[in-house]
Amino acid sequence: MSPHSSSLISIRSRTPSDKCDAYRHVSTIILYCVNCNETLCDHCLINGSHRDHKYETLQDAVKNRLEKIKVESTKLASNVEKFQDIKARVSVAEQELEAKYDRIKRNITEKYTELYTILEKNQQNAFQLLEAEKESLEDCLSRITEAGDTYQQTSLAMQENIKMLRMRKKIESAASLLVGIKELEMSLENMEEYYSTLNEHVKSNGSRLRAMQESVKRIFNKNKEILPRPWQFSAAITFDQDNKHKELTVSEDKTQVSLRGLSTKHTKDTRALSANILASQRFRKGQHYWEVDVTGSKNWSVGVVLHDKSKNGVNRQLGKDKRSWVLESDEGELTALHDNDVRRVKEASVQRLGVFVDCDKGRLNFYDVITGNKLHMFVTRFKGSVCPAFGLGAQANSIAQLLIYSLTPRGVHYNSAGEESVDSGTYDMQDGERIEVASL
Repeated sequence: MSPHSSSLISIRSRTPSDKCDAYRHVSTIILYCVNCNETLCDHCLINGSHRDHKYETLQDAVKNRLEKIKVESTKLASNVEKFQDIKARVSVAEQELEAKYDRIKRNITEKYTELYTILEKNQQNAFQLLEAEKESLEDCLSRITEAGDTYQQTSLAMQENIKMLRMRKKIESAASLLVGIKELEMSLENMEEYYSTLNEHVKSNGSRLRAMQESVKRIFNKNKEILPRPWQFSAAITFDQDNKHKELTVSEDKTQVSLRGLSTKHTKDTRALSANILASQRFRKGQHYWEVDVTGSKNWSVGVVLHDKSKNGVNRQLGKDKRSWVLESDEGELTALHDNDVRRVKEASVQRLGVFVDCDKGRLNFYDVITGNKLHMFVTRFKGSVCPAFGLGAQANSIAQLLIYSLTPRGVHYNSAGEESVDSGTYDMQDGERIEVASL
């Protein structure tokens, strides 16, 4: 039996022809509700849940549904014919992907080569300036040495002049001696000034060297602000099958989670519209980054949760308590949530969301990967390990999905000193059901 025939049998078994879609009623169906796309009995009409809706007889419903199926079948046949060369199209797409990969890789290589060249040239210029400053200071010291020799000789000559003045005192007039004494005093003052500042001159003036060092430090700090990029801390994140809402479905490789549209016609519990799941990984220290494709849902939450055993047992929603920090999308409108503090995020239409957590500095950043813009940053102090957390809101007549991208090639193992194994613990989902999760 083919999978398709099995699916049809399953559908027939779920929809008895003599009962309405409410199932709990035993009356025979009498009408078809066009608005709700379901069969109705007299109980359904009496309870008022289909008031002001459009109805059809069962015969008209069958006729109209068959016509609709015929139209859809024609479209399907057209698509099948249009895309009958799928293998050829995929082959072309693979070639285009390979060409794009090679082109971007060359571009990245060129940019990094240019960057290396700029840095190397800047370093060479810095060394040249350093060498020139060193030579300049050496010249100054050399001139001090030459001046020192001159002053030493002058000092010896002055001592001889002093002796001569004493001898001339006996034979020359006072006026004549005063002239010689005045010249000697001026020479002594010059000598005194020289020797009093000699230590300062000998001690190398390294202000230019220090200024250059500060300049290079500023270059370093400026680059440090830009580098490293968050994706250098790529973490291999996977969904945890055992720590999820019961309505969620996780793919075999644990990188995709799905939520089918939940019916709320017979329940007023709107919390059933949303479901959470945690990752299998938790982080206590270091920097970690992952990316999530959010195009499969307009209602989602992505962030981290913190372990706190004393708080378990209380119904929680992501971002509604002190243990969770998330970016949330409500029909495409973004808000940052933590402990019921709501911050509107201007950026919209996010397709691929980047999440960067720095456990050491207490930073949680969200990025629009496509534009490179930072959407929001939480600044806090994580009192324990954190675990990636995700939430999905149900969509009418469609499946909501989140996909975690792999940021490392196959065969490359992510290993971080800040990553911890998963222990048992609890974190309550939004419908009040307690789920066993990682002890964060």
